[in-house]
Amino acid sequence: MAALIWAFLRNPFEIVTRGNYLKMMAIAKYTDLALHGQIANAAILAIYNVYHPLYLAFKNVYDAWFSSDEGHISSTDAVLALEKLLSGTYIRQWDAAIQQHYDVPSTRYKELLPHRRKPFQKGGHQDRLSAVTTLLEAIGTDANLAALKVTVTAFLTSYENAIEESGMDITGTEVSSAAVETQRLLMADGLMDAYASLIKTAINNLASLLGYFDVENIMNKKQTSFDVTVPRQSWKVVFVHTFKANDKMEITSHGDADLNFGVGLSRTEPFTGPPFFSITGHSQSTCMGSQVMNNGYRYFIVRNDTDQDGEFTLKRFF
Repeated sequence: MAALIWAFLRNPFEIVTRGNYLKMMAIAKYTDLALHGQIANAAILAIYNVYHPLYLAFKNVYDAWFSSDEGHISSTDAVLALEKLLSGTYIRQWDAAIQQHYDVPSTRYKELLPHRRKPFQKGGHQDRLSAVTTLLEAIGTDANLAALKVTVTAFLTSYENAIEESGMDITGTEVSSAAVETQRLLMADGLMDAYASLIKTAINNLASLLGYFDVENIMNKKQTSFDVTVPRQSWKVVFVHTFKANDKMEITSHGDADLNFGVGLSRTEPFTGPPFFSITGHSQSTCMGSQVMNNGYRYFIVRNDTDQDGEFTLKRFF
């Protein structure tokens, strides 16, 4: 009789990323950003200081492998087509739109395109995602570039969706893939170590750890229910989604704090203004996508501006 294997003795981060380096990249990056967002907490900072070097090691070898001529990706025609458009037509159009308002020698132009078009034309998909995201963040609330911002946001959404939908079955030569595989295994160990360390910080509230891990990617299905704790005077990304007007969410507050919900441009900064949805302490309310939609932004964020910790359950019906 075969020996039974207890599920809790397996490393889920290793299991779900076998043969899929892109998936490990997404899961590892999610946790790295989530930990960094809480480094004001000394316990989380200690975990981050151990985890972040492992993440950088994996990212560096992955990016180098992906950019090499040895690596290749199957079934990614949509991704490659978008990258071709980005490196040619799109960046030329975006550059021209910027120069309508800001000359190349100007400080503002250099803030928007510090390295001109090169970051959009060279490197792997992670480098190009970073280039587009950085441009969006630099545009910010610049009224002169409002139309361009909509265009760039639409491209970013299409590009991220194409990468996600492709599944990115990544293969390469024996030498290069072996190097990435070694780092993938180390990264899986690093994620498990971070998980174990985080458990010690929240042994009586394990649900609060969900925000540190890309649960949807790990479970291969969309998460529909979220139990979230957001400390006083802080904010947290709840999930990532491109909202439609009829998207419905039910939010139940379990604490005294009044909470604000909105959609931000990135995982590294909170939303700063309307539109947003508010809920008072110890109440329940329904929020529709139309109440928070904002230029295609995708990061659904809760912000607690009070001096009391907030707790809530969110259920989404999309």
